[in-house]
Amino acid sequence: GDLSVTDNRGTNVGWELTAQLGDMKNAGGKALAGSMILKGTDIKTDNVSLNAINPGAALPELVIGGAAVSVWKADAATGTDDGQGQGKNTAVIKNAGGTTLKLKQNLTPTAGQYQAAITWTLADAPK
Repeated sequence: GDLSVTDNRGTNVGWELTAQLGDMKNAGGKALAGSMILKGTDIKTDNVSLNAINPGAALPELVIGGAAVSVWKADAATGTDDGQGQGKNTAVIKNAGGTTLKLKQNLTPTAGQYQAAITWTLADAPK
């Protein structure tokens, strides 16, 4: 799907988007271990430059049940740079774009549908 951040504040203070992957469990409470790598394509932004941390770059892995990781940053303006992230910023996150799920080997697998929530957090300034 589309991942979109629109910043119309006009302050050029930048922002940071993090993602945290929750526990991946089935209806019976059985859990899976592993990680997910989100990869974006078709990045469009109203700015001419991107921070090195963006959905089109090689992003850190979201560990199942692990800590939040930065998936997109927009740097604040400086004396020589107008900053990033102002206006509309979009990327498409999909399997064909390189998003992968890596599961650790499970010697006693349990069939079922497993789900995990991704918690997205948008902070008003980059870290």
